[in-house]
Amino acid sequence: MIVSAFMLAAIATGTYAQDVKATAPAAATPVKEDDNSKTKVDPETLPDAVKTTLAGDTYKDWKVSSAWLMKAEPVFYTVELKNGEKTTSVNIDKDGKVKP
Repeated sequence: MIVSAFMLAAIATGTYAQDVKATAPAAATPVKEDDNSKTKVDPETLPDAVKTTLAGDTYKDWKVSSAWLMKAEPVFYTVELKNGEKTTSVNIDKDGKVKP
């Protein structure tokens, strides 16, 4: 009976170790970003709707540090903001609507 318990534990441990090895390479493989998926833009050239959103109460104390045109469908802008030592980014579509 003791031998049976030992064998069961050994099989379970071996199976678990194989599962971990099978998933480790996929998790460790970095995702390469497509170089054509975004373009840096001058914050001054952002659409008026995006500028209006950034000027609203939610972001009025934040300064735009950089902006990117994301070429996904639908197209949107990722705007990096700074407020003192705090930084954040927000995704805004061309109509000025904030994306989650």
